Amino acid sequence: MEKNRHIVVKMVLFFLILFGIGVLLQLHINRISAKREVNLDDSWQISIDGTQYDDVRLSEFHMPATKRGTEVILKRILPEEYYSQTSLRMLIRYCAVQISIDHNMIFEKGMEAYSKNDILGSGYIWASLPEGYEGKEIEIRLLTGEKNSFSSVNSIMLVDSTYGIRWLVLNNITTIAIAVFLMILGLLLLVSTGIIAGGDKRFHLLLYIGLFSLTIACWMIYNSRLIEVISNCFTVNVRIEYVSMYLAAIFLVMFIAEFMKKPAQKRWLHCEALFFVFLLLVLGYLNESNIIHYCKTGFIFQLSVFAAIIPVIVELIVMVRRLHLKAERSVLLGIVFFVTAVILELVRYRYNKICIPEYQLTQSFVPIGTLMFILLMLEAFCVIMMQRAVEDIEREKLYEMAYRDALTDLKNRAWCEKIMQEYQNSHKPVSIINIDLNYFKHVNDTYGHAKGDELLIDFAEILKEAFPQPACVGRMGGDEFIVILDYEIEEELEAKIQNLKKVVTERNQKSAEDKQISFAFGYASNENDKTLSVWKVYEAADHKMYEYKQKYKLTR
Repeated sequence: MEKNRHIVVKMVLFFLILFGIGVLLQLHINRISAKREVNLDDSWQISIDGTQYDDVRLSEFHMPATKRGTEVILKRILPEEYYSQTSLRMLIRYCAVQISIDHNMIFEKGMEAYSKNDILGSGYIWASLPEGYEGKEIEIRLLTGEKNSFSSVNSIMLVDSTYGIRWLVLNNITTIAIAVFLMILGLLLLVSTGIIAGGDKRFHLLLYIGLFSLTIACWMIYNSRLIEVISNCFTVNVRIEYVSMYLAAIFLVMFIAEFMKKPAQKRWLHCEALFFVFLLLVLGYLNESNIIHYCKTGFIFQLSVFAAIIPVIVELIVMVRRLHLKAERSVLLGIVFFVTAVILELVRYRYNKICIPEYQLTQSFVPIGTLMFILLMLEAFCVIMMQRAVEDIEREKLYEMAYRDALTDLKNRAWCEKIMQEYQNSHKPVSIINIDLNYFKHVNDTYGHAKGDELLIDFAEILKEAFPQPACVGRMGGDEFIVILDYEIEEELEAKIQNLKKVVTERNQKSAEDKQISFAFGYASNENDKTLSVWKVYEAADHKMYEYKQKYKLTR
């Protein structure tokens, strides 16, 4: 409980620091912008479908309810010239616009899309003013493309034309920096996943993180208006916004599904992802058919995300509290960061509503929350990969233990029988050498089992050196050993056994009486009789070894 409290305190401090940095950054940007722009906030005459409002201050004016086709006309006298190249900057939302000076049109945008009932989108317009505009009347005509598309008229500014792109970047510096970072990160993750992972399902998490990073970066580029540097077509840009938003939701849900332990929870999230795909296709069709535009479906999207995320948060809390899972804790913390950023974004929105324009905050908290979420997702992926690596190592150790003799470190009987079965299945000719230590019981009875174990270990080392890989050297049990190898002619087998005898003899000359090694052997192959099974070869080798052992005892 105390640990959770510390986490909450740290998160609050983190966002308070960010908020303070955002305020200071915004004040600095405002000071820079003040030298390059003039706010045309007052002295406007506004006409809405014939209803006229005089001497209007835009920052205090609230639009009555509008419908598609509502005509809004704004007029005022332009002030004296400020810059050598002057433009009028205005943020428009889902409306077509025409700008005239003394009834001479100087700018038009969205009229063709409006006539086709196409979605209009939103963004900044930059209308270059002709020389000698000062003292003339400007008329801005807006035709709303959606019902209640805007409730107020955004600030209209006279700006230095050379300052346009720089102003966009400065006012959205945090969002743009994070968007570019996530775009690069997403591309790197996708490339690395394709090159390194191949078809490995363990890297699905990395794939989803990469796809989520790319799609959310596309959404941020639209949201920061940086896309207007690349494309000034609002109807295209708004499609990018909504498609990237839905795709981001799909990849996010698929990523979180990987953390769910219960099959029912995985199925629920997979169904949610399929629902988002279905929703994207249906809404895309409705938008392209101009039946219902994307901007009118926000509530459906928010409700769907809410339905997917809330059960996930509840389940992750339960998993983290009960099982103390580190990866799930990172995902939960990331979701909390993101949700907190969204809440602060709502606070920022309300703050901007009540304060004067020059002190409004343009830096969004959502990109920072998203960045923290993605970084924590990467942390969760690293934790999972480390856990899986440990599990693989443990599994490999268990596999080794299942097929390895604990005393001699040779392969055990189960492995040797597995190898013999492989030879049997492949019908490949095989040679088998059976070996049994002589007088091993005498060593155990006389010198103790510890000396007997030392003898077995020493002989195992000699066998491994005498018959290197790919030969299979194993202990069948007790003092019985086996060598399984591809077919070799009798002379080659005899030569290898003689070499083994030589090594054992040299060792015995240097060893004490209680460490003397003697062995019996027998070998057999099935090259000359293809019908002879591997098991019969083993029996034949064992029989020859027994005969050798009996002859050895008679000569002693």
